[in-house]
Amino acid sequence: MGLDLVDLLLEGLFSLPSESEDFVKKPDILRNAGGETLSFTSLPDLARAIMHFAVAKRKADYRAASSLLHGIVQTLQIERSSLHFTELIFDRLREAFPNFRHLSPHDLVFQIYSEYTGRPIEEIVASTETAVEKVAQSWRERYETRESTLTNEQLADFYASFDFPIMCTFRKILRGSLSVAQAALPLHVAQQFKATAAFDFGGNSGLLTTALALTGVKRVLLIDQSPSLLDFARWRDQRMKVGNIEYVDVRGFESQNDSFVGVFDFGCCVEVLEHVADVEAAVAILARLLQQ
Repeated sequence: MGLDLVDLLLEGLFSLPSESEDFVKKPDILRNAGGETLSFTSLPDLARAIMHFAVAKRKADYRAASSLLHGIVQTLQIERSSLHFTELIFDRLREAFPNFRHLSPHDLVFQIYSEYTGRPIEEIVASTETAVEKVAQSWRERYETRESTLTNEQLADFYASFDFPIMCTFRKILRGSLSVAQAALPLHVAQQFKATAAFDFGGNSGLLTTALALTGVKRVLLIDQSPSLLDFARWRDQRMKVGNIEYVDVRGFESQNDSFVGVFDFGCCVEVLEHVADVEAAVAILARLLQQ
C-alpha cells in the first residue's frame, strides 16, 4: 500500500466513527493572571494529541485541530522550559558527584541528601514521604488556634523543628514538568532582563540561586531563615563549583544590610510572604535591596 506506520495508524483513526474519536485525555486547564486559558497535556497524552490533531486536520475539522494544536504548543513550551532548567542543574550535579552520575534523578538527589547528612538514604526517603502530613499535623497541634498572633521568630522556630530535608525544596526539581517550569519562571525573567545581580528572598535551599549563578548572573544572594537549609545550599554549591553566591540568614540580615542596599537589579520572592508574620517588614527589605 506504500503507507508507513504513521500513515497506517492515521488511516485507521480516520476511519473510526465519530463517537470513538475521544481517545485523548482532556488537557489540564489553567488560567494565567489575565484570566486567559492555559492548557497542558501530559507527555503520554501528547503523542495521542498529535495524532488526534492530524486526524482532525485531515477531516477538515479545523476548530478541533486548532484547539488541539494550542494545547500541543503550550505543552511543548512547558516541556522546553522544564527540560532547560532540569538539564542545567543535573548536568552540574553529575559533574560534582561523579560516583552518582549513573543514578536516576530521584536517586541522585536523595544520595546527595544522604551524603550531606550522613544518614541512610532509606531513612531520608521515608521521612520525606510523610513530610506533608507531619508538617500539617504539627501546625494544627501548635498554632492553628492562634495563627493571627504568631511572630516571625515563632514561625522560624516551627520550620526549624523538622529534621533536614523535610523542609528542603531542592527536590522540587523531581516534580512534574509543569511544576518545574513554574519554578523556572524567575530564571527566564532574569535572563530576559539581563540581570547582573539577583537575590532570592526566602529561597530555601537555593535551587533558583544556583540556576541564576550557572546562567551568568555575576552576583547572587540567597536569603532564608533556616541555617540548615543555607548550610546545605552552601555545601552543595561548593561541590558544584558555583562560587558567586552569598548566603544570608534573614534573622541577622539587618547587621549585614548595608553591603546589599541598592545592589540588585533583579529580585525574587516566591511562595514566601504567606509564611511571614510581618509582611510589611519583609517587603521593606526587598525594596532596600533593589536598585532605585
